[in-house]
Amino acid sequence: MEHRGTTNARRTSTFIGLAVTAVLGAAVLAGCAGGGGTPQAGHTSTVTITPTPTPTSTATVTTTPRPTPTASTAPVAGSLCTVAHLSGVIGERNGAPAGTGGGMNQQHVAIILTNTGTTACTLQGWPGVSLVGDSNGTQLGAAATLDRTTPHPTLNIQPGGKVQAPIDYTDAAAYAPSECNQKTADGLRVYPPGSTASLFIAEKWDACTSTQHDLLKVGAFVTYP
Repeated sequence: MEHRGTTNARRTSTFIGLAVTAVLGAAVLAGCAGGGGTPQAGHTSTVTITPTPTPTSTATVTTTPRPTPTASTAPVAGSLCTVAHLSGVIGERNGAPAGTGGGMNQQHVAIILTNTGTTACTLQGWPGVSLVGDSNGTQLGAAATLDRTTPHPTLNIQPGGKVQAPIDYTDAAAYAPSECNQKTADGLRVYPPGSTASLFIAEKWDACTSTQHDLLKVGAFVTYP
């Protein structure tokens, strides 16, 4: 015959075992529900999405600035005188009569240029001068030598203004025909300083077709008179 204390102890142990089993079963069911399927009502899931930045490319473009066009007008006042602006004659030097001061076979005159343009222009230096003939501009003899002892300022010539270059001429008759081979020239070809074009001045001077003698000597342009 069992004692009552023993019976109570057995009942208490059985009760505790059943309680543990029930708790473990509930835990298993909860684990299955959390592992998949439809989320239970009242459960909130928060998902944070971090956007991936889009790569950007930076291109460095180097540009060379273009110069701004400038406007100009022609002819410009004070620009270089050209044959288009000028006319020429052989005349007085410093207001003295042509030929004054020369010997029997010499003349001391001047090449006088006039600005026939509508604006001022400049000259500075010596002209290129030679005698020409044969009715076609053929050079006769040697070109004029340059008298570099003369002043050579820059001259600003107003419209209608004049300048002069002193020129010394020796007559071809001063030399023996065998040395000179004389011929009458049609005139003088004159290159203004800095110009590659020439103007013609009619002048019937006797020339040497030989280059053995220099008949002409010219100074730089100066004011007139």
